[in-house]
Amino acid sequence: MRQAEVVDAEEDKEFGADHNGYNLPEELQRREDRRDKIRSLREQLEREKREKQHLKEGQTPIIEDKEQRSFAERDARLMLMKRGEFDTATMPRLA
Repeated sequence: MRQAEVVDAEEDKEFGADHNGYNLPEELQRREDRRDKIRSLREQLEREKREKQHLKEGQTPIIEDKEQRSFAERDARLMLMKRGEFDTATMPRLA
């Protein structure tokens, strides 16, 4: 037990008390979180497209290459603006 306590104390000094050896480094955790967001948005996009294309749950919808979603504002879409450029914007909601 004493030997394990000594090793634990040495590891706490080297790696910090909050790291147990199984935690991902901060940079990798950020990437994991971003990947999870991307997957979530992809699944949402596929559900929307399935509804519009009247497909069943297992069927793969057709998604255009330019189809995008915003992390910051989920309702935002890439739209052609009056000045002829594309920009991210949201459609006004009608009551």
